[in-house]
This record gives sequence, structure tokens and C-alpha cells, in this order.
Amino acid sequence: MSRRAFSTRFRAAVGDTPIQHLANVRLGIAAGLLATSDANLFQIARSSGYDNDASLSRAFKRKFGLSPGGYRPSAAGAPRVITARAQPGEPTWWDRPVGWGGSPVNVGRTSRSELL
Repeated sequence: MSRRAFSTRFRAAVGDTPIQHLANVRLGIAAGLLATSDANLFQIARSSGYDNDASLSRAFKRKFGLSPGGYRPSAAGAPRVITARAQPGEPTWWDRPVGWGGSPVNVGRTSRSELL
């Protein structure tokens, strides 16, 4: 299957391009770790597939309009709730399937060339 055919079929099935879907999965993992762990931002970035904390911070702010530090729960223990910026009528990333046939998606460090 060609790259273009794969991307077209993937987008039809999932609603995002493969790269967009991978970024959304990684950001979801990062948000979960920010809300539930005391790990530093570099550790969270590496655990969610980013090379460094700056890359995670840029992607997180672009997606959620909030820095990772601004998202992390307050010292009082009340987690903040955020939503993705979706266009009106567009499903948010967590409404979409995680993988083909319910199988989990590998969210390890994957380069763009490996996906395309």
C-alpha cells in the first residue's frame, strides 16, 4: 500500500492523519501523567514519546492553549479539566478509536519517516 493510500484510509477511519493521531495520543498520555504523577516535565516528555520538554511544551500549548505547568494539578490536589480546541461539530481526539480493531497504538518514540 502506498503512503498516500494508507494516509487516506487512516484518515477516513480515524478522523486524523497518522501524524495528527499519534500527536493526540502522545498529548493524552502526557496530560494523564501531568495529572497523576510527580515526574518532572522532561521525564513526562520522554515517557510520552517526545525528545525533550520543549517539544512537549510547544505541542501541549498548541493543542490545549495551556502550558503543561499550567495544567498540572494545584498543590491542593484538585486537577484541572481541559478540552481540546475542536472546530464546531468536530469530534475531539478522545472520541476517536485508539487503534485498528481496538488494538492499542504503539506510542513509543517513532519518527515521522517510520509512519509515512
